[in-house]
Amino acid sequence: MKAYKIRTRLGAPLIMAMIGLSFAGCTPTLQAQEQPQGQTKSLADLTPMTSSPMGHYLAARQAQADRRNSEAADLLAVTLAKDPDNPELLNVSYLLLASEGRLSEAAQVAEHIQKVQPDSPTAGVILAWRDIKKNDLKAADAELAKLSDDGVNKIIVPMVRAWLAQGMGQTDAGLTQLARLNSINGLQPIINLHRALIEDQAGRIKPADEDYGKLVTAEAGTLRVVQLVGNFYQRQGRDQDAKKLYDAFVEENSESLVLEPEMKGVSTGTKPAPIVATPVDGIAESFFNIASLLAREQILDTAMVFERIALDLKPDYPIAQTLLAELLINDGRTQDAIEVYEAIPKSSPFSWQARIDEARALDDLGKTDDALKLLDGMIAERPERYDAALAKGNILRSHEQFADAAKAYEVAVARVPELKRRHWSLLYFRGITYERSKQWPLAEADFQKALALEPEQPYVMNYLAYSWVERREHLPEAFTMLKRAVELKPDDGFIVDSLGWAYYQQGQYDKAVEYLERAVELEPVDATINDHLGDAYWRVGRKTEARYQWQRSLQFGPEPDHLQPLQAKIKDGLGAPSGS
Repeated sequence: MKAYKIRTRLGAPLIMAMIGLSFAGCTPTLQAQEQPQGQTKSLADLTPMTSSPMGHYLAARQAQADRRNSEAADLLAVTLAKDPDNPELLNVSYLLLASEGRLSEAAQVAEHIQKVQPDSPTAGVILAWRDIKKNDLKAADAELAKLSDDGVNKIIVPMVRAWLAQGMGQTDAGLTQLARLNSINGLQPIINLHRALIEDQAGRIKPADEDYGKLVTAEAGTLRVVQLVGNFYQRQGRDQDAKKLYDAFVEENSESLVLEPEMKGVSTGTKPAPIVATPVDGIAESFFNIASLLAREQILDTAMVFERIALDLKPDYPIAQTLLAELLINDGRTQDAIEVYEAIPKSSPFSWQARIDEARALDDLGKTDDALKLLDGMIAERPERYDAALAKGNILRSHEQFADAAKAYEVAVARVPELKRRHWSLLYFRGITYERSKQWPLAEADFQKALALEPEQPYVMNYLAYSWVERREHLPEAFTMLKRAVELKPDDGFIVDSLGWAYYQQGQYDKAVEYLERAVELEPVDATINDHLGDAYWRVGRKTEARYQWQRSLQFGPEPDHLQPLQAKIKDGLGAPSGS
């Protein structure tokens, strides 16, 4: 089966490009939306005149379910005013407020949590944030020192305390705090990073250079490492070392614009300012790093809170903004994510990809015309780039506007100076739109070019071979391709279906049933796969089961041109096989 509705997010921002670690912690429960800072409210201020705390509690639960978390926090405050010592309500309120970015209000709730739940594993983090904002680093350190080593605290507390020590002029004490992390498997890269940053800030250039060097060896392709180490090299007058690092990244990520300022600085010999210039910057980096790890593990509530803290401490932080937007999209809060994308300044090297992702988000909300308008502007803005045209083609293809999608892909292909291995998907997508708009010779050529770039790409092999089977062309080669595609993707129902259908077309009905039953197991609600299995059942004499599969196919939304043939088969069955 040809899965032409694939919607990829190729070229998405490298927001998870910090350090690949595995971490398990708190269970995700709540996420929230942006709240303007500086609008602090007390519990009393949030409490309207009411005599129904239970009603407000239920309304808060509904608002939370509807992803209206700021409203949920306001409603829950009414219930809390009537039951202020309820630990469960306090913790939910804290999480809602903190994940909304309403950090001052969250800190007020955290104060009360500490009174009724002195061993709270979370309240001290936000109270430490409040002390940091007051530049009272000693008080912040005292708050964190009281916390247990449970869950994510085992990582974030030593990291933040290390930076607090650095801020108080105690570099060695900070490095000792970082050393507490050595017992945790997989954390060495992040330890090396923060140790290098602290040593760098303290003017200990030789040990900083050694630790930065370890990062280059272990994580050479990671965006954040490339930025931070390259920045160090440039500040030390080692422009050639920085250029080598940047060139290696660009070679693997040539579509990315994020290193444009650094590359320009190297070419002009400009010495940049440090990226992590202050201890507070280091604390923000810590919260961002750990939020990235938590997001990978789908621990979204804590990741959201840490992201809000990072952005509050360092508002000009576009890589963290892109992660926040992704968290919001994963939580089904697409409009909130769009607002985050729009807040990234156009002058930022992260803006270009953010706008492409914004277009995808607009389309997800049904604002397809707005998405296409945004992308058309970008296509005109930078005529040397192809990624905006690719994104436009993907959106049009997802809406089955195949002829227009093909034109967008043509623009994209024309802008690629030299087609390389990573461009196989561009040719594949254009080939799909050519095939769907009945331009088979062009489609076939694109599929073959894509396979020349990526010889064993199972999705391209599947689409091309399935098309050949349907057209009764190149059947031996089609069978070879489909068998190999199934070997590569044995759990892909669409590819398994293609091989089963190829056996059907060759009259090998028993073999067809074997593969098509497997395909239905893998993709039970697909109209085409159920239709194919029905046909195979009929040919092997299982006519009742055949009609059942055709009925199922009707329930799953077949394409309009398949509706009448399905109804006819349910009524009359199949005639003799063609060629018999």
